[in-house]
Amino acid sequence: MRRLLISHIDLDGTGAPVIVSLYFREYFDKIFLLDYGFEEDDDIRIEIESYDEIVIADLSAPEEYIESLIRKGKDVKIYDHHIHASWLADKPYGVYDETRSGSKIFWEEWAKPKLGRYYPITDHFIDLIDTYDRWQQTNPLWEDAKALNSVLYNKTMDWNETNALVKYTPFIERMSNKIRKSSDTWSWTMIEEGWIQDSLKKEKDTLDKALLTMKIRRDYKGKKFAIIAIGSKISLICSKILDMRDDLDYIVCLNLYRGLNGKLSFRSKRDDLDLNDIVCCAGHAQATGGQVMPELAEKFWNNDNLCWAYRDMNGLDMDRPSSWLIDVRHFEDLGTGIEV
Repeated sequence: MRRLLISHIDLDGTGAPVIVSLYFREYFDKIFLLDYGFEEDDDIRIEIESYDEIVIADLSAPEEYIESLIRKGKDVKIYDHHIHASWLADKPYGVYDETRSGSKIFWEEWAKPKLGRYYPITDHFIDLIDTYDRWQQTNPLWEDAKALNSVLYNKTMDWNETNALVKYTPFIERMSNKIRKSSDTWSWTMIEEGWIQDSLKKEKDTLDKALLTMKIRRDYKGKKFAIIAIGSKISLICSKILDMRDDLDYIVCLNLYRGLNGKLSFRSKRDDLDLNDIVCCAGHAQATGGQVMPELAEKFWNNDNLCWAYRDMNGLDMDRPSSWLIDVRHFEDLGTGIEV
Protein backbone atom coordinates (compact mmCIF):
# COMPACT_ATOMS: atom_id res chain seq x y z
CA MET A 1 0.00 0.00 0.00
CA ARG A 2 1.60 3.24 -1.20
CA ARG A 3 0.29 6.45 0.37
CA LEU A 4 0.52 10.05 -0.82
CA LEU A 5 -0.29 13.35 0.93
CA ILE A 6 -1.02 16.39 -1.24
CA SER A 7 -1.28 19.83 0.32
CA HIS A 8 -1.26 23.46 -0.78
CA ILE A 9 1.66 25.91 -1.08
CA ASP A 10 0.80 28.47 1.59
CA LEU A 11 0.69 28.70 5.39
CA ASP A 12 -2.50 26.66 5.57
CA GLY A 13 -0.96 24.07 3.29
CA THR A 14 1.98 23.55 5.67
CA GLY A 15 -0.28 22.44 8.53
CA ALA A 16 -0.84 18.91 7.24
CA PRO A 17 2.90 18.23 6.62
CA VAL A 18 3.70 19.47 10.14
CA ILE A 19 1.08 17.10 11.57
CA VAL A 20 2.52 14.26 9.51
CA SER A 21 6.05 15.12 10.66
CA LEU A 22 4.91 14.99 14.28
CA TYR A 23 2.67 11.92 14.29
CA PHE A 24 2.66 10.04 10.98
CA ARG A 25 6.24 9.97 9.71
CA GLU A 26 5.98 6.36 8.58
CA TYR A 27 2.46 6.57 7.18
CA PHE A 28 2.98 8.46 3.92
CA ASP A 29 5.49 7.41 1.28
CA LYS A 30 5.61 10.90 -0.21
CA ILE A 31 4.31 14.45 0.27
CA PHE A 32 3.50 16.85 -2.56
CA LEU A 33 2.99 20.58 -2.02
CA LEU A 34 1.11 21.73 -5.10
CA ASP A 35 -1.02 24.56 -6.42
CA TYR A 36 -4.42 24.57 -8.09
CA GLY A 37 -4.49 22.88 -11.47
CA PHE A 38 -1.93 20.25 -10.49
CA GLU A 39 -4.06 17.61 -12.18
CA GLU A 40 -3.30 19.20 -15.57
CA ASP A 41 0.39 18.27 -15.33
CA ASP A 42 0.88 14.91 -17.07
CA ASP A 43 3.93 13.95 -15.01
CA ILE A 44 2.16 14.70 -11.74
CA ARG A 45 -0.94 12.79 -12.84
CA ILE A 46 1.15 9.74 -13.68
CA GLU A 47 2.91 9.81 -10.33
CA ILE A 48 -0.30 10.35 -8.36
CA GLU A 49 -1.82 7.31 -10.04
CA SER A 50 1.06 5.18 -8.76
CA TYR A 51 -0.28 5.51 -5.19
CA ASP A 52 -3.06 3.48 -3.61
CA GLU A 53 -4.17 5.97 -0.95
CA ILE A 54 -4.28 9.70 -1.70
CA VAL A 55 -5.05 12.28 0.99
CA ILE A 56 -5.53 15.90 -0.13
CA ALA A 57 -5.59 18.79 2.36
CA ASP A 58 -6.36 22.49 1.72
CA LEU A 59 -6.55 21.74 -1.98
CA SER A 60 -8.91 20.02 -4.35
CA ALA A 61 -9.33 19.17 -7.99
CA PRO A 62 -12.26 18.96 -10.39
CA GLU A 63 -14.85 16.33 -9.46
CA GLU A 64 -14.31 14.51 -12.75
CA TYR A 65 -10.63 14.00 -12.01
CA ILE A 66 -11.21 12.76 -8.46
CA GLU A 67 -13.92 10.39 -9.65
CA SER A 68 -11.53 9.03 -12.29
CA LEU A 69 -9.01 8.19 -9.55
CA ILE A 70 -11.70 6.41 -7.55
CA ARG A 71 -12.76 4.40 -10.61
CA LYS A 72 -9.15 3.25 -10.88
CA GLY A 73 -9.38 1.83 -7.37
CA LYS A 74 -7.66 4.67 -5.51
CA ASP A 75 -8.65 5.41 -1.91
CA VAL A 76 -9.08 9.20 -2.01
CA LYS A 77 -9.82 11.54 0.91
CA ILE A 78 -10.11 15.33 0.50
CA TYR A 79 -10.26 18.02 3.20
CA ASP A 80 -10.87 21.51 1.86
CA HIS A 81 -12.66 24.81 2.53
CA HIS A 82 -12.37 26.71 -0.76
CA ILE A 83 -15.61 27.46 -2.57
CA HIS A 84 -14.61 25.52 -5.69
CA ALA A 85 -14.55 22.40 -3.49
CA SER A 86 -18.19 22.79 -2.43
CA TRP A 87 -19.07 19.79 -4.60
CA LEU A 88 -17.44 17.69 -1.85
CA ALA A 89 -20.25 18.48 0.59
CA ASP A 90 -22.26 15.35 -0.24
CA LYS A 91 -19.34 13.04 -1.07
CA PRO A 92 -18.39 10.21 1.32
CA TYR A 93 -14.69 10.70 0.55
CA GLY A 94 -14.50 14.41 1.34
CA VAL A 95 -15.06 17.03 4.01
CA TYR A 96 -15.95 20.54 2.88
CA ASP A 97 -16.31 23.24 5.52
CA GLU A 98 -15.97 26.98 4.93
CA THR A 99 -15.81 27.61 8.69
CA ARG A 100 -12.45 25.86 9.09
CA SER A 101 -9.14 26.15 7.26
CA GLY A 102 -7.85 23.18 5.29
CA SER A 103 -5.28 22.35 7.98
CA LYS A 104 -7.89 22.45 10.70
CA ILE A 105 -10.22 20.14 8.79
CA PHE A 106 -7.35 17.72 8.15
CA TRP A 107 -6.29 17.82 11.81
CA GLU A 108 -9.76 17.37 13.26
CA GLU A 109 -11.22 14.95 10.72
CA TRP A 110 -8.25 12.82 9.60
CA ALA A 111 -5.36 13.07 12.06
CA LYS A 112 -6.70 13.62 15.57
CA PRO A 113 -9.16 10.67 15.51
CA LYS A 114 -6.17 8.39 14.81
CA LEU A 115 -4.24 9.60 17.85
CA GLY A 116 -4.54 8.55 21.46
CA ARG A 117 -2.27 11.28 22.82
CA TYR A 118 -0.74 14.35 21.22
CA TYR A 119 1.16 17.50 22.17
CA PRO A 120 -1.49 19.92 23.53
CA ILE A 121 0.12 22.91 21.80
CA THR A 122 -0.74 21.30 18.44
CA ASP A 123 -4.28 22.65 18.73
CA HIS A 124 -2.89 26.16 19.22
CA PHE A 125 -0.64 25.86 16.17
CA ILE A 126 -3.58 24.78 14.02
CA ASP A 127 -5.71 27.60 15.45
CA LEU A 128 -3.04 30.12 14.46
CA ILE A 129 -3.10 28.82 10.89
CA ASP A 130 -6.89 28.87 10.87
CA THR A 131 -6.96 32.44 12.18
CA TYR A 132 -4.58 33.70 9.51
CA ASP A 133 -5.94 31.74 6.57
CA ARG A 134 -9.53 32.79 7.25
CA TRP A 135 -8.37 36.35 7.97
CA GLN A 136 -9.93 36.64 11.43
CA GLN A 137 -8.44 40.03 12.31
CA THR A 138 -10.63 40.44 15.40
CA ASN A 139 -9.48 37.12 16.83
CA PRO A 140 -7.18 37.51 19.88
CA LEU A 141 -4.78 35.16 18.08
CA TRP A 142 -4.46 37.47 15.07
CA GLU A 143 -1.08 39.05 15.85
CA ASP A 144 0.56 35.70 16.54
CA ALA A 145 -1.15 34.24 13.47
CA LYS A 146 0.25 37.02 11.30
CA ALA A 147 3.66 36.51 12.92
CA LEU A 148 3.51 32.80 12.07
CA ASN A 149 3.12 33.68 8.40
CA SER A 150 6.12 36.01 8.71
CA VAL A 151 8.19 33.16 10.16
CA LEU A 152 7.18 30.97 7.21
CA TYR A 153 8.18 33.58 4.62
CA ASN A 154 11.32 34.76 6.37
CA LYS A 155 14.34 36.22 4.59
CA THR A 156 16.20 32.89 4.57
CA MET A 157 13.63 31.18 2.33
CA ASP A 158 15.09 30.07 -0.99
CA TRP A 159 12.68 31.63 -3.49
CA ASN A 160 14.57 30.09 -6.40
CA GLU A 161 13.82 26.55 -5.20
CA THR A 162 11.27 25.02 -7.56
CA ASN A 163 10.40 22.04 -5.34
CA ALA A 164 7.83 23.45 -2.93
CA LEU A 165 8.38 20.75 -0.32
CA VAL A 166 12.10 21.46 -0.23
CA LYS A 167 11.38 25.19 0.01
CA TYR A 168 8.95 24.77 2.92
CA THR A 169 10.80 21.99 4.76
CA PRO A 170 12.80 24.33 7.07
CA PHE A 171 9.53 25.81 8.35
CA ILE A 172 7.89 22.40 8.69
CA GLU A 173 10.83 21.10 10.72
CA ARG A 174 11.01 24.30 12.81
CA MET A 175 7.32 24.08 13.73
CA SER A 176 7.54 20.36 14.45
CA ASN A 177 10.44 20.95 16.83
CA LYS A 178 8.70 23.91 18.46
CA ILE A 179 5.60 21.82 19.16
CA ARG A 180 7.65 18.93 20.55
CA LYS A 181 9.57 21.22 22.90
CA SER A 182 6.72 23.52 23.98
CA SER A 183 4.59 23.06 27.06
CA ASP A 184 1.26 24.84 26.99
CA THR A 185 2.62 28.26 26.01
CA TRP A 186 3.40 29.40 22.49
CA SER A 187 6.49 31.60 22.18
CA TRP A 188 8.92 32.90 19.57
CA THR A 189 12.68 32.42 19.55
CA MET A 190 15.00 35.43 19.21
CA ILE A 191 15.64 34.54 15.57
CA GLU A 192 11.91 34.33 14.87
CA GLU A 193 11.34 37.67 16.64
CA GLY A 194 13.90 39.20 14.28
CA TRP A 195 12.10 37.80 11.24
CA ILE A 196 8.80 39.13 12.55
CA GLN A 197 10.21 42.65 13.01
CA ASP A 198 11.77 42.53 9.53
CA SER A 199 8.37 41.57 8.14
CA LEU A 200 6.64 44.47 9.91
CA LYS A 201 9.12 46.94 8.42
CA LYS A 202 8.66 45.46 4.95
CA GLU A 203 4.90 45.67 5.43
CA LYS A 204 5.14 49.40 6.22
CA ASP A 205 7.44 50.12 3.28
CA THR A 206 5.20 48.19 0.89
CA LEU A 207 2.10 50.00 2.15
CA ASP A 208 3.75 53.39 1.62
CA LYS A 209 4.66 52.45 -1.94
CA ALA A 210 1.18 51.12 -2.68
CA LEU A 211 -0.46 54.31 -1.42
CA LEU A 212 1.79 56.51 -3.53
CA THR A 213 1.02 54.65 -6.77
CA MET A 214 -2.57 53.55 -6.14
CA LYS A 215 -5.20 54.25 -8.80
CA ILE A 216 -8.93 54.59 -8.17
CA ARG A 217 -11.63 53.55 -10.63
CA ARG A 218 -15.30 52.67 -10.78
CA ASP A 219 -16.35 49.56 -12.69
CA TYR A 220 -19.36 49.32 -14.98
CA LYS A 221 -21.49 47.96 -12.10
CA GLY A 222 -20.83 51.15 -10.18
CA LYS A 223 -18.39 49.52 -7.74
CA LYS A 224 -15.49 51.71 -6.67
CA PHE A 225 -12.14 49.91 -6.61
CA ALA A 226 -8.44 50.63 -6.26
CA ILE A 227 -5.58 49.18 -8.27
CA ILE A 228 -2.19 48.62 -6.69
CA ALA A 229 0.93 46.86 -7.94
CA ILE A 230 3.18 45.17 -5.36
CA GLY A 231 5.23 41.98 -5.13
CA SER A 232 4.54 40.81 -1.58
CA LYS A 233 2.30 41.26 1.49
CA ILE A 234 -0.72 41.42 -0.82
CA SER A 235 -3.45 40.39 1.63
CA LEU A 236 -2.06 42.52 4.45
CA ILE A 237 -1.60 45.63 2.30
CA CYS A 238 -5.03 45.32 0.72
CA SER A 239 -6.57 44.89 4.15
CA LYS A 240 -4.88 48.02 5.50
CA ILE A 241 -5.94 50.11 2.50
CA LEU A 242 -9.52 48.89 2.78
CA ASP A 243 -9.49 49.90 6.45
CA MET A 244 -8.23 53.36 5.46
CA ARG A 245 -10.66 53.76 2.56
CA ASP A 246 -14.14 52.63 3.49
CA ASP A 247 -15.39 54.14 0.22
CA LEU A 248 -13.73 51.32 -1.73
CA ASP A 249 -15.72 48.22 -2.60
CA TYR A 250 -12.66 46.16 -3.50
CA ILE A 251 -8.99 46.25 -4.51
CA VAL A 252 -7.28 44.72 -7.51
CA CYS A 253 -3.59 43.97 -6.98
CA LEU A 254 -1.21 43.28 -9.83
CA ASN A 255 1.28 40.78 -8.44
CA LEU A 256 4.80 41.99 -9.23
CA TYR A 257 6.63 39.05 -7.69
CA ARG A 258 9.20 38.16 -10.35
CA GLY A 259 7.86 40.92 -12.58
CA LEU A 260 4.51 41.69 -14.12
CA ASN A 261 3.19 38.17 -14.76
CA GLY A 262 -0.52 38.78 -15.23
CA LYS A 263 -1.52 37.45 -11.80
CA LEU A 264 -4.32 39.47 -10.24
CA SER A 265 -5.51 39.35 -6.64
CA PHE A 266 -8.90 40.69 -5.58
CA ARG A 267 -9.71 41.69 -1.99
CA SER A 268 -12.78 43.19 -0.31
CA LYS A 269 -14.30 43.66 3.13
CA ARG A 270 -17.88 44.11 1.97
CA ASP A 271 -20.05 41.41 3.51
CA ASP A 272 -22.61 41.92 0.75
CA LEU A 273 -20.06 41.53 -2.05
CA ASP A 274 -18.82 38.22 -3.47
CA LEU A 275 -15.76 38.86 -5.59
CA ASN A 276 -16.41 35.65 -7.49
CA ASP A 277 -19.49 37.38 -8.90
CA ILE A 278 -17.31 40.12 -10.32
CA VAL A 279 -14.56 37.98 -11.79
CA CYS A 280 -14.63 34.37 -12.89
CA CYS A 281 -12.65 32.89 -10.04
CA ALA A 282 -13.36 30.25 -7.43
CA GLY A 283 -11.75 31.58 -4.29
CA HIS A 284 -13.22 33.02 -1.14
CA ALA A 285 -15.98 35.63 -1.31
CA GLN A 286 -13.65 38.42 -0.18
CA ALA A 287 -10.31 37.05 -1.38
CA THR A 288 -9.83 35.53 -4.80
CA GLY A 289 -7.52 35.74 -7.78
CA GLY A 290 -6.93 34.99 -11.42
CA GLN A 291 -4.45 35.46 -14.22
CA VAL A 292 -4.47 37.16 -17.59
CA MET A 293 -1.83 37.73 -20.23
CA PRO A 294 0.87 40.07 -18.84
CA GLU A 295 0.31 42.60 -21.64
CA LEU A 296 -3.38 42.88 -20.68
CA ALA A 297 -2.46 43.45 -17.06
CA GLU A 298 -0.04 46.19 -18.15
CA LYS A 299 -2.72 47.83 -20.28
CA PHE A 300 -5.15 47.70 -17.40
CA TRP A 301 -2.62 49.37 -15.08
CA ASN A 302 -1.90 52.03 -17.70
CA ASN A 303 -5.54 53.13 -17.87
CA ASP A 304 -6.15 51.62 -21.30
CA ASN A 305 -9.92 51.28 -20.97
CA LEU A 306 -9.84 47.65 -19.89
CA CYS A 307 -12.38 46.19 -17.51
CA TRP A 308 -13.92 42.84 -16.65
CA ALA A 309 -15.49 40.97 -19.54
CA TYR A 310 -18.43 38.61 -19.16
CA ARG A 311 -18.21 35.38 -21.08
CA ASP A 312 -19.18 31.75 -21.21
CA MET A 313 -17.12 28.86 -22.55
CA ASN A 314 -18.12 29.64 -26.15
CA GLY A 315 -17.48 33.38 -26.18
CA LEU A 316 -18.64 36.60 -24.64
CA ASP A 317 -21.71 36.46 -22.45
CA MET A 318 -22.57 39.70 -20.66
CA ASP A 319 -24.47 37.84 -17.92
CA ARG A 320 -21.63 35.71 -16.56
CA PRO A 321 -18.40 36.78 -14.86
CA SER A 322 -14.88 36.25 -16.05
CA SER A 323 -11.44 37.29 -14.91
CA TRP A 324 -10.46 38.13 -18.47
CA LEU A 325 -9.85 41.74 -19.43
CA ILE A 326 -11.11 43.08 -22.75
CA ASP A 327 -11.51 46.53 -24.26
CA VAL A 328 -15.11 47.19 -23.24
CA ARG A 329 -14.51 50.81 -22.13
CA HIS A 330 -16.75 50.36 -19.12
CA PHE A 331 -14.84 51.86 -16.25
CA GLU A 332 -14.59 55.39 -14.94
CA ASP A 333 -11.14 56.70 -13.98
CA LEU A 334 -11.34 58.46 -10.61
CA GLY A 335 -7.69 59.50 -10.29
CA THR A 336 -4.69 58.33 -8.29
CA GLY A 337 -3.28 58.40 -4.79
CA ILE A 338 -4.72 58.03 -1.34
CA GLU A 339 -6.73 61.26 -1.34
CA VAL A 340 -9.50 61.07 -3.93
